[in-house]
Order: sequence, then C-alpha cells, then structure tokens
Amino acid sequence: MVQEVPMNTGATNNTGAPLPTPTEAELREIAIKRLKKKRDFRNHLFTYVVINTMLWSIWIIAGVVEAWAFPWPLFPTVVWGLFVLGHYRDTYLRNPFREERVQREIESLRAASRTHPIDTYGLED
Repeated sequence: MVQEVPMNTGATNNTGAPLPTPTEAELREIAIKRLKKKRDFRNHLFTYVVINTMLWSIWIIAGVVEAWAFPWPLFPTVVWGLFVLGHYRDTYLRNPFREERVQREIESLRAASRTHPIDTYGLED
C-alpha cells in the first residue's frame, strides 16, 4: 500500500526524515553567492557584446575599403559565444545536488564499500 505524503510537510530525505532548515545566515551567504554569479555573467555578456560589436565594425569598415574580405570576426564570436553559453548554463541552469541524489550516492557507496575499501575512490581532492 502506498502512503501519500501531504505537499505542505516540507522536504524530507529518502528515509522520511525532515531536512534541516537553513539558517538566515546560510540563506544570506547562498543568496550573495548567487547574486555574484549573476552579476559576473551579466558583465561577461556585456563585454562579449561590446568587443564583438567592435570586431564586426572593424571588419565592416575594412570591407568597405578592401572589397569585403573574409569575415574573420566569425571565429572569436563563435568560440567566445560557446564560453558565454557555458557561463550562462553554470549561472542559471545548474541546480545544486538534490538531497535524494546525495542519499542515493551514499547508498551506492555503502554497497560498494562491502566489496572494496572506501579509500579507493580518490577523495583526497
């Protein structure tokens, strides 16, 4: 028989125990880190747009004089654009590890530790 859990009970781990509620100081620290990451991304995007606008402007001006040479700004625009996309993903799309994933990994390690020592996982970093 499946037991239904009301939606307003708060988050729990896979054993049903409630997760600890973060303190105001912890929430503030996390919020500040997230705001810094968002500010850094906006600065990166602004720099990307300004520099690439300058590169394409140089190409256009030189093209008028030299009969439209190969569009060389395409290379830095595409390569740097990939880095901007990665920065966007890291800032807005990456989710922190959910408790259920952490608990699942712990269970996997517990099961594996029965067959070989835990220090073989290389956690010295």
